[in-house]
Amino acid sequence: MRSFYVALVDVVYWPIVQLSVSAVLVRIPTSKFSSDGWITRARKWERSLSLYRLFGVPSWKKRLPDAAFLVGGTRKTVNPYSRSDVSRFLSELRRAEVAHWMQVAFAIPCWFWNPTWAALLMTLYAICTNAPCIAAQRYNRNLVQSRHACQ
Repeated sequence: MRSFYVALVDVVYWPIVQLSVSAVLVRIPTSKFSSDGWITRARKWERSLSLYRLFGVPSWKKRLPDAAFLVGGTRKTVNPYSRSDVSRFLSELRRAEVAHWMQVAFAIPCWFWNPTWAALLMTLYAICTNAPCIAAQRYNRNLVQSRHACQ
């Protein structure tokens, strides 16, 4: 019976974490995400975008769900000719990436109440559900920054 309650905690835990992290971050001023930090800065190996293309990010990123509306965010559109639109778009991509990294980090508490096999499963869940979103945000940001630098 204990395993039922542990599983129930896990099932309730993840939606709360995902929505709470996003709800908190959407309320932080956009200016806080105006530049890259250690987590969001582009690495040399990803600037060419070839690894992202190898994994097909450009073709499947459009199919990822956007749940920003659930926490007060909006779907982002950008006018590529407006410097302020591009700047805000890059900030929103950073915000979204930070949110997904934080959601991955919330797998750590699962190790306190789950048996090892279940904690591993919860960690795998966190990685598998957030990694595609992180990859898409990093791809989009590197793409926009490379195009914006050329103008």
